[in-house]
Amino acid sequence: MILGLGRRTVPLLLGAVAAVGLGAGVIWSPAAVVGATAALLVIPSCLARKDLAEKWTWWPLLVVLWGYAFGGRTFAGIGYGPVYVGELALGVTLCAAGATGTLRRPLGSFIGKLLLAFMIWCAVRTVPFLPAYGTAALRDAAIWGYGLFALVTAGAILHYGSLFSVVRLYGRAIWVFLLWLLLVGYVRVLTPSAAVGKVFWLGGLLKPGDVSVHLAGVASFLLLGLHRHGSANLRGGWIQEWLLWPIWLLSFLLSASQNRGGLLSVLVSLSVVLALWRRGGWGKLAVATLCLLMAFTFLELDVDVGAPRKASPQQIVVNLLSLSGGAGSVNEGTRQWRLGWWRKIWGYTVQGDYFWGGKGFGRNLADEDGFQTDSAHSLRSPHNGHLTILARSGVPGFTLWLLLQICLWLGLLRRYSGAARAKQTRRAALIVWLLAYLAAFSVNSAFDVYLEGPQGGIWFWVMFGVGVSIVAEAHWKRTQAPAPHCALLPQTAHLRAV
Repeated sequence: MILGLGRRTVPLLLGAVAAVGLGAGVIWSPAAVVGATAALLVIPSCLARKDLAEKWTWWPLLVVLWGYAFGGRTFAGIGYGPVYVGELALGVTLCAAGATGTLRRPLGSFIGKLLLAFMIWCAVRTVPFLPAYGTAALRDAAIWGYGLFALVTAGAILHYGSLFSVVRLYGRAIWVFLLWLLLVGYVRVLTPSAAVGKVFWLGGLLKPGDVSVHLAGVASFLLLGLHRHGSANLRGGWIQEWLLWPIWLLSFLLSASQNRGGLLSVLVSLSVVLALWRRGGWGKLAVATLCLLMAFTFLELDVDVGAPRKASPQQIVVNLLSLSGGAGSVNEGTRQWRLGWWRKIWGYTVQGDYFWGGKGFGRNLADEDGFQTDSAHSLRSPHNGHLTILARSGVPGFTLWLLLQICLWLGLLRRYSGAARAKQTRRAALIVWLLAYLAAFSVNSAFDVYLEGPQGGIWFWVMFGVGVSIVAEAHWKRTQAPAPHCALLPQTAHLRAV
């Protein structure tokens, strides 16, 4: 008995009070109610059962990652502003990580502390603008706020020992993913006014740059031979590999011909693989590319998509030349618009009055800098995520950002070198794939508003978190006992042996 109430009455009374409180809170702040409900559901279950904590961590991550990869902007719009599906997944995973204490693992490493310092500095440049700009400041802060996904991901991998399960899960989705990207590219580029595009909204799901980043990841995955390990769908042999490359090349043609940043992201990603991995399946890619070029040449294919840029190999060459100013007027206009804005940001930060703090997170940079192109004022940041950080957080924030990227790359290269010397082929291949994927993210974000949104930001920070787990792994091996077996993402025997 508690205050004269039975044991069964107390939980019912507490539940009733919580229900009334949440119901009243909906009127005041629906977003706060969503967060409180998630916390009430996740934290007690994680404290009661550790296996549920693991599921509350991984399943939200998997849902949002593949949701953004397949659904893009359409999937990102699920929710009630300012809490959308990405923010809800972040809240759930943070509750699970907080209940189990997994965040202390990545935060104990140097790279984790550097990430925390970067986020703290950006938070300092966000909080003062909340009263004036409200949700707009939170929206701008997503580029660094999603860094929490990196800490959650790294902590989960270090705690549950599920690093190599990433290979198996990614490999299983390659076939479906490539076919989906080809379908989206076809509807968007070849039939922009077709009825199917209007009915299913396929044409507006993914931007060409977003598609190119994931095509870079898939190509690197195949070249490194990771699809041969832990992926039941690709164990059919060499025939399936030969079928994958033509599908990849057609998707690449449809996306790279429409977006210079996406094209460069694929080329840089493949260059990383070529520099670090000489034994991959380059022959299949070369033969498939040669066949595609011969088909376009002898059949005189030059697809007019009703836009200034055509879907053809020649257009890809024009896009490459435009990067250095050697293309025609179609690409030159957007190139000069970007360069003009970037020079202005460099001027008022590195050489101007906004050196220390930037303009903060909340102000519309396109309006203030005089480069707005949308009558609805929807454009808020320059088409360069790196310079967005410079413009909003100043030189100190930009320096922390650069140090964060450099330290992660150096740490991963060091782990790659160690794995290569120890003949740990799969581990070395996984690190190279991660480096190639991160390179694609960084390059595409230099040409588009990519890291600022959930489609690119969450994917980037989750992959960044995988890298943090690899770099921080040695520290925790020296101080902790072996990690428990991952039940949700089981590692096969040949992967555990790596």
